[in-house]
Formats: sequence, structure tokens, C-alpha cells
Amino acid sequence: MLFIAGTRFVVEGKELLADTRNVVIMPNHVSQLDAPVVALTLGIDFKAVVKTELYRTPFFGYCLRYAGFIEVDRKDPEQSRPAINAAVASLKSGNCFLIFPEGTRTKTGRLGEFRKGGFVVAAEAGSKILPVAISGIRELLPRGGFSVRPGTVTVLVLDPVEAGGYSYDDRDRLSAEVRGRIAAALGEGADGGGADGAARA
Repeated sequence: MLFIAGTRFVVEGKELLADTRNVVIMPNHVSQLDAPVVALTLGIDFKAVVKTELYRTPFFGYCLRYAGFIEVDRKDPEQSRPAINAAVASLKSGNCFLIFPEGTRTKTGRLGEFRKGGFVVAAEAGSKILPVAISGIRELLPRGGFSVRPGTVTVLVLDPVEAGGYSYDDRDRLSAEVRGRIAAALGEGADGGGADGAARA
């Protein structure tokens, strides 16, 4: 669909993906196209922590389990620990994970607040976090839209953050470090403005 629509991709920092073992990819989340664009432009095999609602979709839910994706019920805090443990074990075994730290798509286009679960996973697994800043994608498929518009998407892979140097108690500091790098790459200031701009941090 993206190619048919005439989408153009600009990718920087792909060389940072030379070794994706025990790596967590953390992009901003603005569109339903984010995950396909990450897979298409970065060319990596990744797992993901996926909300339980998607596992109820016939056949698709089976595919998620078969691919080694991990189910999490965001409405049940007690279920989060088994999901975290499973993700940590998978990362330590050498897998790469895609985690959207905002947890859901932004409604404004600006970078939202980060949830802490992905940072707990990365810290406990001693992972390397690669922040990724995506811009230009929201205009391709606006909320409520069904057809992909032509346009240019910029994907910036930013310098890594070694999560192994952070403890559980440092999760807020780790989250702030990653969020700050993505915000800077998107051209957002402290007030979260300017999400449409993109410059390599």
C-alpha cells in the first residue's frame, strides 16, 4: 500500500542496527503505519509486546503467538509481571523487540508521555535501547482514514542508550533520557511543540 501510494522513505542511522541481539527499538507512535514502516525501512526481525485485544482476532492472534510476540493485558496490572518476565527472557536469548513507549498513538501528533513497562524490561534484560524518531507518517493515514496518501516519511535511528546501566528505581530517569532524544530529533522543545520537524540528534 505504501509503495502504491508513492511513499518515499528517508532513513538515517541504520548502521546502528548492525547487531540487534538484545536490542529494544523504541519509536514514537503517531499512526497505524508505524510498525509496518519500521519493519520495511529497518529490515529487522523483531518481537513485540502486544495488547491482549489483538490476540482475540481470528487467525491473527494465532500468528502473534507463533511469532513469539508477548501478550499483555493493560487493564490487569497483575498480568504485567509475567509479560515482563517473558520479554526479558526473550531479549536475553538474543531477540530484538519493538516497543512503542507511549503505549498508544498520539492524538495531537506531539510526543506523548512514556509508560514505564518497556524501560523495566530493557533494564532487567541489560538491553541496548535504540530510540527512533518517525516524522511525516501521520499525514499518510490520518485517524479514521482508510486510504494511504502519498508523502515522505523520515526514520531516524538515534544513538543507543545502554539500559543495563539503570536499575528498576532508575526507570523514570531512563525513560526521560530516551524521550529527550526522540523529542530533540523531532524538533520538539520542552513544551512538546514542533512535532512536524525532524533533525538528527
